[in-house]
Amino acid sequence: MSNGLPDGFKGHHSALVILDKWVLRPPPPTFVDSLVFKCLLNNRRRQEEIANQAEVKKTPKRILRVAGTNQARAPDRG
Repeated sequence: MSNGLPDGFKGHHSALVILDKWVLRPPPPTFVDSLVFKCLLNNRRRQEEIANQAEVKKTPKRILRVAGTNQARAPDRG
């Protein structure tokens, strides 16, 4: 690991070649990487749930009148 490059790289490689090698064979994930990945994944799932709830709220509910009362009741979801 001389001159700050990973093993197998010589100084005359261009940045593009280095980038290409890193894209093809990325370094193994560290513990922190896996934590960050889990956090991002959970965050994305939570955002999708919020979006789904917003979609449910946007859909107009058919209002059923409860017989004999003046109250509106949302239809039962089946």
